[in-house]
Amino acid sequence: MTIVNDVPVGQRPQPAAVDVARDPADDHACDHLAALIALAAQAPTAWVLLRVGDLLRLVGAYGAPPDALLLRAAPLSSTLAGVIFASGTVHIVDDVHHDANLPADAPIRLLGIGAYLGCPVRDRNGDVVGICAATDPQPRRWRSEQVAAVEHAAAFLAASRRLGSAETTP
Repeated sequence: MTIVNDVPVGQRPQPAAVDVARDPADDHACDHLAALIALAAQAPTAWVLLRVGDLLRLVGAYGAPPDALLLRAAPLSSTLAGVIFASGTVHIVDDVHHDANLPADAPIRLLGIGAYLGCPVRDRNGDVVGICAATDPQPRRWRSEQVAAVEHAAAFLAASRRLGSAETTP
């Protein structure tokens, strides 16, 4: 079991829901990061989600189907993001349709996603504060270099968020 700051990773408070509504005021940096994730993972779609209070907000996407923005919110417990928040580890699903850990009504199934690769984004305390993910409509095996690329993207996002908060601190 991984323990950070005397709290087991799986016992940290989790966001209550995923909110995929986009904030038009967001800059496009996370969209560019999502594009890099998709290219590096050789996947048609990539997602960048960050925790905002009790929600997990979509802050960047590349190749996302138009229906993705129609899903306003979903309980985190019915998502693969919930698995990552609970475990604090990379989650790889080669075939979403045969994943026993995923509820039948999970939003990822509604979007026609066949394969999923998600990596946690951590804050300076080691808490999971977001997710970088690559998806494919077809089931597929994710290669180790594709997994590493998404892990590096998550680490980059974590580092850039720490740098940004350091720049705004007097």
